[in-house]
Amino acid sequence: MYVCQEYGNMSLRDIKQLFGLGHTGSASFSINKIRQELERGEWKKEVKKLEKFFYIVK
Repeated sequence: MYVCQEYGNMSLRDIKQLFGLGHTGSASFSINKIRQELERGEWKKEVKKLEKFFYIVK
């Protein structure tokens, strides 16, 4: 969900539909949880791999 919003510029509504969720709040909660983990330095290696794989420059 985080990747869809961060790199795909998808709205919470679109993400909700894509993942079959009942509420946009479910997507928002999950995305915010990942953002908090990223701020603590978690997922750094995985994000770098994704960026390299998809040729994303930030």
